[in-house]
Amino acid sequence: KAIEGVSRLFLRRIDRNLKTLGVIDLTPPSQSASAPSFVEGADRPLLLGVDARLGFSPVLLWDLERETEPRVIRPISHLVEPAFLRGVLSGGALHLLYAARGIDLSHAIGWFREGEGAPDPASVVPPLGFGLLRADAAIVDEDRLLFVADRPLAREERAPRELILRVLEDDAL
Repeated sequence: KAIEGVSRLFLRRIDRNLKTLGVIDLTPPSQSASAPSFVEGADRPLLLGVDARLGFSPVLLWDLERETEPRVIRPISHLVEPAFLRGVLSGGALHLLYAARGIDLSHAIGWFREGEGAPDPASVVPPLGFGLLRADAAIVDEDRLLFVADRPLAREERAPRELILRVLEDDAL
């Protein structure tokens, strides 16, 4: 929901009869929050969002069972509008997919892992063309993730697409 031009994220708590118990504004002070999605593979509700900005955009993580203040995962740069995030918890590590612009402003799907010894972010789909890109991830086993993403076949915004599958194993695509 946008209030005064700023994207905000609200949590509505409901009971089993769908009666509203309360509404909490999860948006951090002096920030925005967009692109909410739950983290797959988590044992409790973990919610991702991003304070989407023109430069560096902090990725935020809310643990909805424990607190309403988010933790900043890391900033990512040059997000595509509308922002897109997908998170997967596997092998004890949080993996994120996101849509961003490359150096020539073409669109790409990036990946990074949070945590100690994490490698630099990598491209699941390199910056090849323009238009909305989406991706998803599935847990294969504790050591591997499977990514699927659409990839443009030309630079034009409405160029034909193909689906690509990439396996992530030992931090390598």
